[in-house]
Amino acid sequence: MNIETRISSILQIAILYMLVIIYFDDFYKDLIRRIDNKYKLVHYTQIPKTLVPDTLIITGSKKRILREPLCHDLDDIIHRTKGPVIGICFGFQYLARLDGGILEENPTVFRGIRDGHHYNHYDKVISLPKGWIVVERESDFISVAAKPLAFNKYWIGFQFHPEKKQTDFEKYIGSII
Repeated sequence: MNIETRISSILQIAILYMLVIIYFDDFYKDLIRRIDNKYKLVHYTQIPKTLVPDTLIITGSKKRILREPLCHDLDDIIHRTKGPVIGICFGFQYLARLDGGILEENPTVFRGIRDGHHYNHYDKVISLPKGWIVVERESDFISVAAKPLAFNKYWIGFQFHPEKKQTDFEKYIGSII
């Protein structure tokens, strides 16, 4: 095997896995600070129609889920993703809404630490779509839920921000990516 063929093989292996992070505003910064893997950072208004991630992360946002239209390019990339789709706060709400869940607006923002998790949201998922499983629940809302789709393909959502705390990141996201 000549050197060009060996380098080509190594490069193909290196790019076989693609982690894509879809972001809306500055809520992605803590996340990318914790990720060691290579990733592609894409603004939600600039999603390439040909992009097919192995794993997709949809970040939190200052946007209000019930006041925003669904984004067809985001919907498409969610369904094209080969493996796990991870929704953080707004991302979780987006996945639940896309799949038919029921969300509720809070009149005021909930910020702070609850059960050791960092929260920052106005809206919350109050009823999961069909096929979703509650993984963790707070007294008045769902904090972690998942929807199994196929072998190594699932959607998982976090109402809190696991990227804010290293132990939460390792427990909830690091094991997936």
